[in-house]
Amino acid sequence: MYYCCGRSPSPPSSDEEKLHDKKWQKATKLLLLGTGESGKSTITKQMRMIYVNGFNDEERRATIGDIKSNIFDSLQSMLQAMDTVVPPIQLQNPQNIDIKRSICEADEKDFDYSEVKRK
Repeated sequence: MYYCCGRSPSPPSSDEEKLHDKKWQKATKLLLLGTGESGKSTITKQMRMIYVNGFNDEERRATIGDIKSNIFDSLQSMLQAMDTVVPPIQLQNPQNIDIKRSICEADEKDFDYSEVKRK
């Protein structure tokens, strides 16, 4: 149906394919280039949320693990950075030092992100 490098396309065989070809030709195409972690997927997801119907339930459930993982990574980074900035940031409640230490030393594999709990 589609072609590149100058080869001729085969003619559409059905009305549905013809309609699809017309829509494809009229569509605006955007090529996102960038290194890993530069935000290409984020832009794509935001455009989809704004201009399309968003995400279905299955896609939402699949993203929950990524969100939880990102929260854990961010929390761990902030807690570890508290000791490296000048002046160091102290915990407001010193009783939380054990919790901070356990989070900083934890491996992401220690946490189960797959289970979705709904209220």
